[in-house]
Amino acid sequence: MRESKFIIGIDADVHRVAYAALDRGAVRAVGTIERTDYRGRIIEDYDARLMALMRRAKNVGAVVYLEGIYLAVRTGPGSKRNVDSFRKLSEVAGEIKRAARQFGVKLDTVQPSTWQSKVLPGVRGRDDLKQAAIALAQEKWRRPLSSHESDAVCVAIHGFESGKAKHSKAW
Repeated sequence: MRESKFIIGIDADVHRVAYAALDRGAVRAVGTIERTDYRGRIIEDYDARLMALMRRAKNVGAVVYLEGIYLAVRTGPGSKRNVDSFRKLSEVAGEIKRAARQFGVKLDTVQPSTWQSKVLPGVRGRDDLKQAAIALAQEKWRRPLSSHESDAVCVAIHGFESGKAKHSKAW
């Protein structure tokens, strides 16, 4: 098989895990693993699909970049909800990291502000960043993408451009 430089970018929230696979900087796969149903219950095949993603990452020698989480400082009535969201996001990040460890996949965490400043330089403000990420990701993939999938593409682009990737087999 030919040598390639493979990166998988992941953008996760409490309901889904969006991923994008890059081979030498070209987008080769984008998808979403649904985590919970509309009631917040874990979907039956979530673990199996997450493990399959990590198995595939191991098989191609990919490096995974996971978008980090942060606790925004807020005061007032919504502050408890923000802490609850942080706790839930931490659980999801832990699930992803555990799956990567089980398959021996290298995983690096990248903070949103880091990938955004490198991949979308000069763009400021949440709404503008989201729109710029969607535009860039859809330009690279040439298909419609969700906001989460677009962020996963951008996280993967950051991983590729950071030069931390090792050579791997084809996806």
